[in-house]
Amino acid sequence: MEACRNRRIETFAAITLAMALCAIGYADEAIRLPSWIEPTSETEAVEQAAYAPAPRPFDHEPKLLTPPPRLASIGQETDSVRQVRQLEHAASTAESHHALTRLLKRCDETLASLDAPALRQQAERVASWARHARGRLVMQRGDAKKALEDLRAAVAANPKNTAALGDLAVALAEAGDQAVALETLDQLLAIDPRSVVGLQNRASLRLALGNPGLAVADCDASLAKLVDDAPDRPAVLTTRGVAFHSLGRLREAAADFDEALRLDPKLSPARTARGHVYAEAGYYEQAISDYRGALDADPESVEAYRSLAWMLATCPQPSLRSPQTAIEAAWRARRLLGSEDFLTLDASAAAHASAGEFAEAVRLQQRAVVLADPTSAAEAQQRLRLYERGKAYVAGGPAMLKR
Repeated sequence: MEACRNRRIETFAAITLAMALCAIGYADEAIRLPSWIEPTSETEAVEQAAYAPAPRPFDHEPKLLTPPPRLASIGQETDSVRQVRQLEHAASTAESHHALTRLLKRCDETLASLDAPALRQQAERVASWARHARGRLVMQRGDAKKALEDLRAAVAANPKNTAALGDLAVALAEAGDQAVALETLDQLLAIDPRSVVGLQNRASLRLALGNPGLAVADCDASLAKLVDDAPDRPAVLTTRGVAFHSLGRLREAAADFDEALRLDPKLSPARTARGHVYAEAGYYEQAISDYRGALDADPESVEAYRSLAWMLATCPQPSLRSPQTAIEAAWRARRLLGSEDFLTLDASAAAHASAGEFAEAVRLQQRAVVLADPTSAAEAQQRLRLYERGKAYVAGGPAMLKR
């Protein structure tokens, strides 16, 4: 059961989650994917599909930054002061990558000619802002690794630029350097302990790095700073719910998800998160309902498709299994993901085995075993041996609802 819990938690650790109430059960004949699914069970279609880009682990859309504060009046307008004010004016209109690159060139030229510490400091602030803004534009195009150079330079030019520190942490996490991302968020929160976004992202990273208790603490600190109707509150509640679930505290996880739903009923990833709690508690119909509801809200949710496929293929309650629908859901998850990962291949193999297609199940599970992490490898091998013997995998019974 612990391995099953890890299966559910690891996919939610670095993203902001939320969910909506949907506890109505569905009869077996009603368990279907939304009508816009292109139904197919052909392996060739899976292999030849045009894959869409994978979703980013942080859902932080870069926005235009407010230019840095203008230089205060310091008396006589010398040539040096006018140069800095020209930089400030250019920053107020620079929005494109090209304009920001030109601004940075002007910053370098201006800094080379300045001696006064106050003027140099302001020019460095403008340069920091411009590098940060350009790094954000690169992140928006999905290239976190390329954005790192600008974001690091932005922080080097102005170590107290907390907005740049926050985006640097996001880029580091997206580039796979979670430990350094966590250190960067620690640096941000040392400067601004009240940063709600900083606390949220650190909670997500701590969860990803296997520290759900510390993630709960960050969420508690964030919630203490948010009013009841704050737009960020549902996301923080859901992140804390995922951390509680990782700790095995299912009642507290469910309470957080329910409250997040009350505040914002349409957040698809959180419906999936509550579906995981229902599944572990043995409420399989409610879990299926939540996974279906998540797909109604977000037709591109890889996690909802993957979870629906796993449940419909391996559910301990035979009447709720639907092998063909599981195959379709797993196929869509793989198509949307854009690359192969253990969980999606594992679900795909289980779906084909449930349908009696054991040759395909073995082929997919062999690939899943290669990608399995140490905590999942043993169970993945066991499922492979089942499929090789012509047997489908059925999940064990649910854990007892804890505390």
